[in-house]
Formats: sequence, C-alpha cells, structure tokens
Amino acid sequence: MLLDRFTLFESNDLEQVTEFFEAIASGRLQSASVIEGPGHAFRCNGLPWTELPMFYLASRLSTSVDYAPVDYIRLVFQTLKASTLVLDGQAVESTPQSAGYIMPEGSSATEIHPDGHRSLAVRIDVPFLKRQLQALCGNEITGPVRFEQPSNSDRQFLQFLRSSVFQAALELDSLDAAFQAVLLGDLKSTLVTRLLLYGRHSHSHLLDRTSKAPNRAEMDRVEEYLSANWNKPLDLEALAAVSGVSARTILRRFHEVHGVTPRAYLRRIRLERARDMLLDRYSEETVVSIAFACGFSSLGHFAEQYLRKFGELPSATLKRRPMSPR
Repeated sequence: MLLDRFTLFESNDLEQVTEFFEAIASGRLQSASVIEGPGHAFRCNGLPWTELPMFYLASRLSTSVDYAPVDYIRLVFQTLKASTLVLDGQAVESTPQSAGYIMPEGSSATEIHPDGHRSLAVRIDVPFLKRQLQALCGNEITGPVRFEQPSNSDRQFLQFLRSSVFQAALELDSLDAAFQAVLLGDLKSTLVTRLLLYGRHSHSHLLDRTSKAPNRAEMDRVEEYLSANWNKPLDLEALAAVSGVSARTILRRFHEVHGVTPRAYLRRIRLERARDMLLDRYSEETVVSIAFACGFSSLGHFAEQYLRKFGELPSATLKRRPMSPR
C-alpha cells in the first residue's frame, strides 16, 4: 500500500469509520456495507498536517459519503475500481485508467465507492492557490476559483499531475521528516501552477490576457533572484514581486530569452552545484542529502536529470570524490 509508514486509521467498526470521515474529511457516511475478507475493512494512510495533506484509502466497504463545503480543493485519483463523484447534480466517474477528479472549494458533493476500492487524494488550500493565481495574472482574485472536471482532452496535463502525486507518495515512505517537507512543498507549488495554467477554471480568462513584456532591467532582477535562490522551490509570488509584472508574463518572456522555463533554468544551476558538492573532498554529504540541499524534491528525478546531463549517476560521481586531506 502507498504511504505504508503513515497509518492514520484502521477499523472494522462502521461507527468508528463514520467518526473518522467526519473528523478528517468533513464527510458524513450515509450508507455502507462490509464485504468479508482478511485484514481491516477500512484503512487510511496519510499525512494530514503537512504542507500538502495526502491520503491513501483502502476499503472493503461499499460506501456513499456526503461532503460539506470546505475551504480546500481535493484532487482524487483511483488506484483500484471506479468511483463516482456527484457534484452539482452531475455524476463524474473516475477509474484507475482515468486522470481523476477535482472536488472544488465551497461545494457540497457525494462520493460513491464500490467495495474493494482504493484511492489517493491530496488537498490544496485555497488561500495558497489564490495567491499563486494572483501572481500569475497580476490581478486581485475575488470569488471562488471553480475548476471544470477533467475531460479526455485534458489527459496529458492530468496524467502529469497523477504521476507526480504517485511518485511523491512512493518516495515519502523512505524519507525522514525534513526531506518529506521539501518534497511536499515543491509538489504543492508544481501541482497548483499546472492546475492554474492548464486546467479549465473560472479565472482562466485572466491568464489569457496579453500584457506588456518585461524590460531588460526587470528580466535581470528575475535572473538575479533565481541565481540567489537556486536551492529553493520556484516561488511565483516572489518572481512577480521582484519583476513588477505578472508571473505568467515572466514565464513566457523567460522562455523567449533563454529557450527554457525558469524551472529548467534553476535545474541547470542545481545540477552544477550538486556535482560540485559530490566532488568536494571536504564534504561528508551523501547523495540523498545533496539532492535535497540542492532543491530536488525527488531522488528519482534528481538521478534521472543528473544522468541526462553528466552521463553518469550521482553515486558514480560520489565514488570519484577525492580523499579528504588528513
């Protein structure tokens, strides 16, 4: 199971399961039937009090759960059997082969799960999402940000979200608390940026507007900021603040000037710094600690990018580290 180190709750008692849904998910279990089998009828693994709350549910219950309006957005991905979300009178089916569904803020909804279902969900707090949207478009955001449900045409974009969340869930089981925070913080920023830029929502028109291109001085400030903060997650609010133009405009102009996105630009710097640290004879840092010190939130992604740039794995470079002088 995913997030196996982080068991939050497991039980065969329907009353306890009902209390769990109300306490953790603001949901009310309306109906449930238990299918006999080994182990607990309901189990939830998760990290509810982190930068990006994440939950993995495994259940032998056939359930219908009503959710009250909440101040966060949920992305839900099925891993075993299809589930249905009923939102504003419309039913959306999610299967292990599909991209999942989005439960928006401030909406009442019902989830219907068959027995034996499993799913992975993340929560994104609305204030953070609105700050990112404001940084991207340069406009004050009023009212809720309402996302449309994914369609088949959104497959590539949503598959990226799904694979990013699942990769993070796999890696969390092997990381200590400090590295977990780095991974979840970076994943949160990436998910929200992708959702806002490529998802369809009530404020998409603000991102389609053409604004003035930043001048050379404004671009210089962006490059200086990225160089000084190379080991931190990409901060759209900071890019907008230092440049004086919207982050969306910066993203477009940066690609025109450098041929890469700001995120790819940061990756180049991080890989060079990581190589220097791996070869530093005075250092006792490991591959894991260097990866996270250089701002990589995924060990697998770090190794893949390092191999692509330098033609060898980080562990191979580390073996060539000179001996420290005595």
